[in-house]
Amino acid sequence: MPTKLTQHELRKIAIQFLYSYSVRPDQAEDELSKFILEDKFLSENNKKYLDAMIDGVRTNQNELDAEISKYLISTWSMDRLTSIDRAILELASYEIIYSDLPPVIAVNEAVNLTKDFSDEAASKLVNGILTHLIPKDEK
Repeated sequence: MPTKLTQHELRKIAIQFLYSYSVRPDQAEDELSKFILEDKFLSENNKKYLDAMIDGVRTNQNELDAEISKYLISTWSMDRLTSIDRAILELASYEIIYSDLPPVIAVNEAVNLTKDFSDEAASKLVNGILTHLIPKDEK
């Protein structure tokens, strides 16, 4: 019977796939297709949500990276971010800009995911960048 994962758990999976795309893009596409199409343990809604998040980030990656870059210090570029921190920033930026999720929740989720996958300094960086993306009327 399919399991319904929480959105937090689905974000963790999405981050892992986005990371995979950055380090081995040739294998990541096949892995994602197999996971989404063949996984008998994910509900259909979970599969659709996961696919939409990953596809949304990949489709809008240039715009997302441009928005993130605006808030990096002048001596930094996107290439200086670790692949995992970049994946987290891109996913959260996608959720802030394109989804109905309240931006504050997207930022909080991203900070928590950064603590899971990276370190305290990275979580502060992620929080600082994403806070700038929240529309003023939603802060």
